[in-house]
Amino acid sequence: MSSGDAHLHRPAGDYSFWAWNTAAANVTITTANPTNPRIDAIIAKVDTSITTTASNNSPGSFVFQAIAGTPAGSPTAPADATIQTAIGSGVAWIRLANVTVGAAASSITNANISDQRVAITSQFTLGANSVTTSALAASAVTTSKINAGAVTSTKLSLSKTTDANGWTVFDYGTWKEYYKLASFTGSDVVGNGQTRTLTSSNLPDGVSNLSSAFFEVTTTINEAFMWTTHQATPASTSIVSTATNLSGSNRTRTYHYAVFHIIV
Repeated sequence: MSSGDAHLHRPAGDYSFWAWNTAAANVTITTANPTNPRIDAIIAKVDTSITTTASNNSPGSFVFQAIAGTPAGSPTAPADATIQTAIGSGVAWIRLANVTVGAAASSITNANISDQRVAITSQFTLGANSVTTSALAASAVTTSKINAGAVTSTKLSLSKTTDANGWTVFDYGTWKEYYKLASFTGSDVVGNGQTRTLTSSNLPDGVSNLSSAFFEVTTTINEAFMWTTHQATPASTSIVSTATNLSGSNRTRTYHYAVFHIIV
C-alpha cells in the first residue's frame, strides 16, 4: 500500500475520521485454496482501540487489512456487511481493492488487483458574484455547455427601449437591434403595387442612413396580397417594401403588416 490520505465514515454516520499513511505498507494475503479461487477485500480502517488523546493524531490507528473471500468456482468479493461483521460493528472503514487469489497461487501480481478506491470530493455553495468573467478561461464556456433557456435578457442586463421614432431598441452594448411594425390599408389591382417606405425621418433614432446596417423585412400575407420586393441601396436613408395584389380585382380594407429589422 502506498502513502496517501483517506476519509472514513463511522457506520452510524455520527462522525468520520481523516487518516493518512506516510510510507509504503504490506498487507498479508492468507494461503490460497488448493482447489478454487477466491476474492479478498483489502480495506483501510481506524482501529479505535489505538486512538487516544494522549498523543496527537493517534499514530498507528490507521491500519490495512485483508478480508478473505469464500473460495468458489466463480468467487465474489466479500460484501460490505461481511466486512463490517469481520472488523466490528462500529469500526469506520473503506474498501481499497479486491484481490483475486487463484487456486493454489503462491504470489499476487498487479493483474490480480482491482482498484476500488473512491476519490474524495467536496460539495460547497458558491456565493453571489464569486465566479466572475475574468476568472473564467477564454475557452471554458462554450455553446454546448449552456442549457437551452439558460441565458435570458434579464441575465444579460439587456436594455429594451422605444426610441423617438417608434422603434423598439435592444441595446447589447457594442451593437443594437431595431424592430418596427408597419401597417396600412388600401385597394389595388393586378400589376400595381403598394409601397411602404421608411425614410430618414423615421429610421431608428441616431441612424442617419443604412450604409453600415444589416436590414430585413418580415411580412405577413393577408388575403390575396403578397410582398414582392424589399430594397435599400448603400448609404440609403430608406427601405422600400412593395406589396402586389394577386387577386385580379379590386381589394379594399386589406391590411398589410411588415416588421422592419435593422442591426447596427
